Amino acid sequence: MTEPVLLTLFFAIAAVALIGAVNARGTIRTVISYALAAVCLGLAVYHTYRYEARQTAAMDILTTPSAPPDMAPTPDSQGGATADTSMGQNAAQNQGLGQGQNQGQDQGQNSNQNSNENSGQGGVQSPIDQSSANSDLHKILRDARQLQNELSAVNLATVSQISDAEYARMQTNARQYSTDAQNLQTRMATLTASPPMGQEEALQGLTAAIGYLASASQELERFFSSENTADEKMHAAGFRSGTHAAGLSLEKVESRTGGTETSAP
Repeated sequence: MTEPVLLTLFFAIAAVALIGAVNARGTIRTVISYALAAVCLGLAVYHTYRYEARQTAAMDILTTPSAPPDMAPTPDSQGGATADTSMGQNAAQNQGLGQGQNQGQDQGQNSNQNSNENSGQGGVQSPIDQSSANSDLHKILRDARQLQNELSAVNLATVSQISDAEYARMQTNARQYSTDAQNLQTRMATLTASPPMGQEEALQGLTAAIGYLASASQELERFFSSENTADEKMHAAGFRSGTHAAGLSLEKVESRTGGTETSAP
């Protein structure tokens, strides 16, 4: 049963209560009847005000412009800060790994060891390890693109018009999106510990995209726990900004790696 029907029912009950009060006989019955009529009318007016407020909030969300494509998530977004920190740490790790590889190769040449031993001491991966690292990169990219597509399909403008069951389903999905984004960040940290050669830019771009996805999923989850319209608008804007930024970063990574699919090693 939709809200307009419920509001009509409230006013109908209030009208019946008022008619009963007019026809009541006796002082006590009249007082009680008018009190009940006033309560029914007050409830009807209150729920009408709530309904109008929700409709106004939905229209505000529809008309609020999205953030520019190159804009990072809002400063108060915890997920965006996490993504920036993660990018800095990964860049430092990549630089340290490169230095370790060069030092290992120099030591191997000076001691005249065979090429296989030099590769192991210098941190250079074997062809099999390189193939596995590239496969993991494409798998993470594929899963990140799938999560971004699912977030892009979320329509917050219709939240005020859906049923309670559908609202609960969207709220459950929001929690699952946050979990999926955290799993991607964990997998990405493991990959950057043994990165594929020649994919430094793709790794940095994918790390940034996953950070945006984590920020967007957190904003979506906070949207459903908002206590007022202002918080809903703020989290909805952060959600849209993070989802859009993640899509742009993933497009750049896909252009460098040749897409999201890869053959089995």
